[in-house]
Amino acid sequence: MEYHIGTMIEIPRAALTADAIATEAEFFSF
Repeated sequence: MEYHIGTMIEIPRAALTADAIATEAEFFSF
């Protein structure tokens, strides 16, 4: 089974550090 790892961007701090999160996550959900 194939799956993707992503993250939800819900707070301003997550949006500001999205470049660091992007190294691990395959997609963002705003």
